[in-house]
Amino acid sequence: MQRKRSNAGAICAVLVIVAMLIGIFIGILIGRSMNTSGGPAETVTGESDTSGSGTSTDAADDAGVVTESVPETLESGSESEAGATVLSINGRNISMEEINYYLYQQRDYFVELYGEDPWATVMDDGRTVAEYAKEQLYNDIVRTQILVGQAGNYGISLTDEMNAQLADSAQQYVDGLGADICEQFGLNASAIAQVYQDGELSSSVYNAVRDQLSTQMKEDANYSSLSDADFENAVNDAYNTLYEGWLAEADIQTTDIWDTIVVGSVG
Repeated sequence: MQRKRSNAGAICAVLVIVAMLIGIFIGILIGRSMNTSGGPAETVTGESDTSGSGTSTDAADDAGVVTESVPETLESGSESEAGATVLSINGRNISMEEINYYLYQQRDYFVELYGEDPWATVMDDGRTVAEYAKEQLYNDIVRTQILVGQAGNYGISLTDEMNAQLADSAQQYVDGLGADICEQFGLNASAIAQVYQDGELSSSVYNAVRDQLSTQMKEDANYSSLSDADFENAVNDAYNTLYEGWLAEADIQTTDIWDTIVVGSVG
């Protein structure tokens, strides 16, 4: 599909990619120690599962929630569902409009990785790409919101200036895509701005948590003889333990809308 682009949209796209890379980096660090989900296999079986009946178990187990792909497809751009709550994490409701942005980003990522219609492709672990993508989406959103929820404990907040910049970036992003694409995928600037703000805040919290742990551990004689690499691993372990505690205490709920979402079904 031909997409409309502008210089402003290109600049914003760079910002988005940087934010996504930070999110992916955070996810990788957490995932390596928590082993909550398997990444996409380097090779696929070449078979296709067209039934959409595969069950997702690995990544969602973090919060005691298992999600499934179902045959019914939610039209992500539907006006009746656009502002509806899809997930609730510690009282923070994630709207369908925010989910639409995540889905659009995932679509680009997996299409680039696996080709134009990757969703029914079966990976080595038996999951389809669509199932894996949905699990990753769930984990990323949960992780972001848990970190956002810790912002006050670490004295972190976004300035009005930063919020305004992120809102401008979101507007430039939708302007770059054009009205047709935004309508098709249910995208709007205000929801994207919220995603940007949550991403910025969660990244700041992540860095603050690790900095605090690192400072504390450097003062502990038990870590004084470690090499730099071993010390970094120790900080990772300490962070993961802390995060696992937050995750275990989190109040995470999904709605019926979440169950009907099939990644890659729109566009």
